[in-house]
Amino acid sequence: ICRGLYDKDFRVFGTDMDNSRALMDCWYDLMKEGFNEGYIAADNEHIKFPKIQLNPSAYTQGGAPVYVVAESASTTEWAAERGLPMILSWIINTHEKKAQLDLYNEVATEHGYDVTKIDHCLSYITSVDHDSNRAKDICRNFLGHWYDSYVNATKIFDDSDQTKGYDFNKGQWRDFVLKGHKDTNRRIDYSYEINPVGTPEECIA
Repeated sequence: ICRGLYDKDFRVFGTDMDNSRALMDCWYDLMKEGFNEGYIAADNEHIKFPKIQLNPSAYTQGGAPVYVVAESASTTEWAAERGLPMILSWIINTHEKKAQLDLYNEVATEHGYDVTKIDHCLSYITSVDHDSNRAKDICRNFLGHWYDSYVNATKIFDDSDQTKGYDFNKGQWRDFVLKGHKDTNRRIDYSYEINPVGTPEECIA
């Protein structure tokens, strides 16, 4: 689960992007209720609908596993407070991942969770070939299109944007700009540096 980043998603569902944190909290509580009770209903300031039966019913006791797409400290803390595992972003380096896990472990432990039993997930961009350049070329066009679409699909990277709750993402974008990564090809090259892209030996290293 995640809060969402793209303007159209919020417009389609008639919700306010400024309330993304509260909305995710509401939806998570509804998911838990549906998994455990088989029914869900909402009557709060963000979501309202009558009691309905959840179909199909949960296949496993307690429902499907829930992972949180977490990048910012606040979302990391939100996941840790609930003992939910994270999907760690492919766009941050190893040192940043370690700092994120240290924060998570501290908060989760404070809330009574055994962090050795919480199984996080790593996400990567991966392209492997015995020819390193070929491995990079294979996904360059796709990544270029994806990066351009990513920036154009949300307004939070505009200097004038005042949307609340996205300070981390805005700061990350400013860092990219300062490093010269605003250029699409530079961002792709940086992605290759911190993800397993290249020969098998390069990816293992």
